[in-house]
Amino acid sequence: MKQLRWVVIGLSLASIFFVLWRASWITNLSAPGMSLGVVHQESAPLWLPPADDLSDLLAGFNRNSEWHRVEVEDISVRVEPRWVDMLVDLLLLLVPATLFPGWVYTRVRGRRSDVILHTGVRVGLGLAIGFGLSFLLWLLFGSWGPPLLVPLSSLGGLAGLVTGVYSYGRKAAQLHNAADDARVAADRPKPLA
Repeated sequence: MKQLRWVVIGLSLASIFFVLWRASWITNLSAPGMSLGVVHQESAPLWLPPADDLSDLLAGFNRNSEWHRVEVEDISVRVEPRWVDMLVDLLLLLVPATLFPGWVYTRVRGRRSDVILHTGVRVGLGLAIGFGLSFLLWLLFGSWGPPLLVPLSSLGGLAGLVTGVYSYGRKAAQLHNAADDARVAADRPKPLA
């Protein structure tokens, strides 16, 4: 049981590190009073953002009519992480990181319970249900991408966390009461026959 707990913790931490290591970046180009465009950068670690070299960006950028009115010296470059994309990546990675060890836990736990594994499997189910609902809405209504992906999956993960902690507390209380009943029954004197 302890090995599975460390597997869930290790996979979750590895998911976080992987998302931070392969962070998504975007570069906003602007001039006084106008936005000139957005350049999607290649992934780079969060602690090592891509360079904001204007000459490299301008070489690969289509210069429209707005650009002709702007001097290169007036262009400001702002490199920012794409937090929503990174959050979606993290939530997608957390689904298998919690569900696979959680599935094994449900098969081998017997009467024993573990709060991390018990809650982890519920969080994974909640995330998966949230993603599923988002894709179902996408199939039903169509759009450029799955609608409400982050809110539905986050809400599912939070619901899984709450129900996991609650159900673990109820199960632990039932096991504790059963152990107390067995102890009281063992302490009672046996009737003489």
